[in-house]
Amino acid sequence: MNVKLGMPEVLVLFSLMMYSQNYWFSVIAFTAGLLARFCSYILEVGKAQKLSEQKMQEVENVTDFVKDIFSHEKKV
Repeated sequence: MNVKLGMPEVLVLFSLMMYSQNYWFSVIAFTAGLLARFCSYILEVGKAQKLSEQKMQEVENVTDFVKDIFSHEKKV
């Protein structure tokens, strides 16, 4: 399990502590924390998807190379 304690988590904890003092400030901090974590998650998913596409492309390049080696006939 990958546990992170970054700025989004700090904002959510801060909103919890500020709830009794100032409701709207707490709501804004909570919303900012959720939006920040959502954006971070989307970026991580995009990065993982791009990495898998690059690996798939490399595998296709290797298979094409091997096919080309064995498909060419020797000319005499």
